[in-house]
Parts: sequence; C-alpha cells; structure tokens
Amino acid sequence: MPPKPPKEIGNGRFEVQKALGAGCFGQVWKGIEKSSGETVAIKFEDNQAKGAPNQLKTEYDTLRIISAANENAQGFSKPFWFGVEGRFSCLAMELLGRSLEDRMQQCGKKLTPQSCVLIIDQILRRLEFLHSLGLIHRDIKPENFMFGVGRKVHVLYLIDFGLGRRYWRDKQHAPPRPSEPQGF
Repeated sequence: MPPKPPKEIGNGRFEVQKALGAGCFGQVWKGIEKSSGETVAIKFEDNQAKGAPNQLKTEYDTLRIISAANENAQGFSKPFWFGVEGRFSCLAMELLGRSLEDRMQQCGKKLTPQSCVLIIDQILRRLEFLHSLGLIHRDIKPENFMFGVGRKVHVLYLIDFGLGRRYWRDKQHAPPRPSEPQGF
C-alpha cells in the first residue's frame, strides 16, 4: 500500500480530501484550493519509491509551456501549483471527469460514428497543438484522455505528460537521448 500523502500542500493553500486513483508512479487525490473554494486534482509522486522517475516535474513543465503558448488552450488541464512536500512531489491542477477508457467501457465499447468523429477530431487537435510547440506525448492511450466537468463535459483533455519531451528545440530537431533507438 502506498504511503498516504499530506493533508495540506503549498503552505496550506490546498487541502487534500479523497483518493481518486493511482497509477504506476503516483496517486491522484481530490482537493480544494482554500482561498477560492475551487475543487482541484492533486497528483502525488513518491520521491522515495524505487526507481522514482520524477515524471511529475516533467508534466508540470509541459503544462506550463502549453499555458504560456496559449493561456486558454482547450483540452489541457491548468496547472495551479507544483512543489515538494515531505517525500512527495505534488502537482495541483484542474479537476477533470471520466477518462475516454471509462466512457468506452460504460457504453460497451460501442460508439456511434458521430461520436467517433467528434472524439477523433478533438484528439487530433490536441496532438496538433502539442506538436506545434515542439512537444511529443509518448504515451497515447484512451486512459490519457479525459472529459471535462460541468460546462466543459464535452471537451476532451489530453493528460499525463510525464513521459513527454521536446522534439524540436532552437529551430532544429532535438538530438535523441543515448538510450533511444535510432531510426525505425
């Protein structure tokens, strides 16, 4: 069982409320920003875990690049705060709804052609915008697309940028990392 995160983060700015889910390298909790009362998602990554990859910092940096390029970029969660609390890296961000995978399971993996077209259109728009910033995601799957909440329930968000990286830097293709395979 993973260690429980702190009850507050960001010098008391955010209160951690209840667990929403967990992945390979972290946990997601529902929280609240105390001053505004806004509900947020808070991701925790245990820095003391074996092979802790520090993916949360990469995700935060990517979301900041996206926000800097277009403050109102549709389909990307807004990052509110990043920091380290005890043994955890923490990222407070916009709370989202169900994943595309959950929605597909809910409808028996049968979508209408119209729904497929609308979903694919949003997926392509998210990827095109990401690539226009010289970024690649590197973990595209239905679990990494989530629908918004409230009036944004029909907006599909691309999430989980922990494996992402820049492929274009200083007007040229970024060199591959030594551990990455060359060519196809």
